Amino acid sequence: MQTFLVTGCSDTDISWLESTLSDQGRLVPVGSKLEAILGLIDQMLVNIIFICVDSRGFNEAFSLIEGLHESRPYVAVVAIGDGTDSELVLGAMRSGAKDFLTVGQRGSEVQSLIRRLGRKQPLASAIVNSQRARLVAFYGTDVIQDTTLIASHVALQLAQTQSQVLLIDIAPGQGEVEAILSLKCTFGLEDAMRSAQRLDSAVIENAFSKHESGLYVLPLLQDDRYPEAYSYAETILLLGVLRQHFSWVIINACGQPDSGFVRAMIGTADQLLWYLHQSVPSSRRNLHCLQRWRSEGVALNNVGLLVDRYTARLAPESSVLSDMFSVPLIATLPGQPQQRLNSLNQGVPLYELAPKDELTRGLQQLTNEIFPKPAIEKRVGVLKRLFR
Repeated sequence: MQTFLVTGCSDTDISWLESTLSDQGRLVPVGSKLEAILGLIDQMLVNIIFICVDSRGFNEAFSLIEGLHESRPYVAVVAIGDGTDSELVLGAMRSGAKDFLTVGQRGSEVQSLIRRLGRKQPLASAIVNSQRARLVAFYGTDVIQDTTLIASHVALQLAQTQSQVLLIDIAPGQGEVEAILSLKCTFGLEDAMRSAQRLDSAVIENAFSKHESGLYVLPLLQDDRYPEAYSYAETILLLGVLRQHFSWVIINACGQPDSGFVRAMIGTADQLLWYLHQSVPSSRRNLHCLQRWRSEGVALNNVGLLVDRYTARLAPESSVLSDMFSVPLIATLPGQPQQRLNSLNQGVPLYELAPKDELTRGLQQLTNEIFPKPAIEKRVGVLKRLFR
């Protein structure tokens, strides 16, 4: 389905547009700043945007249409307003709008217009050709400290073989990732959100915390705003900027309540690891959330099941959980509470603290499942090459 941006419209206008285009795409309300809209167009591969204009603020709307037409000529701008006001219609069209809609217009006419514009406009993916990091997200409904330990170890192991790896830890419970990695973070998610449009290589290198392994870390620090206060569009914009500067992004969003912020994180991920404990209550809570997201059309890409603190031959077994969730099992991890506590309290990764421990081996296997090593071509002798 397509993604459409809409700006300057009232809730009533947006509701009408959503109901009219429900079968053709997803509508994302955004602010009116040109720079932010351009960033979202690039990150979400948008080629149609709706802008509401009225007799009071038409100058600002016309300026925005002109800016979009000049900066992203492949994006079709559709103005929405009072179709009986000829000056308003002419002004929008002269500014660069492809067409003009009136709220309440027949749905068939609007749908036909969108299909026609979609055929005429080139695909944004063919225009935007920037390096995009692969994004892997951990999510589960339960607020559990273990998820930070797991995500940190996966990111650490990946950083040993890959450059420009970023760990975003936004699980509830500030300070966990700092304790595990022995870091003092002063730049967090809140700062990155506020400066998303100004993030560049220099800011990342100087402001982001960096582990000795080369792993960059962006945690959730204390702030007046909770993560769920960030909009879907704000989150998509930040992730799009980060994906241009890193080769891999690992997100731990376990325990965060359902919100546009979380759905943007999950929907953007190339792979989703669904985390839960081996218990009936945990399974029920997580299954309820997963089913709700599926019914509401949340994008869930390459979902795999991760069962933590797992005990073999104890119900519910991993195969049963996999069937229940209709999700393939990626890995199970043993409990080992003593090793987990030692790693957290001492600030030493399990790879160093207990390299031969069962939990350490399980984390290594999990990382290999998520990021399989490329097959190494066997050396072929000179004689074999000659007689091919």
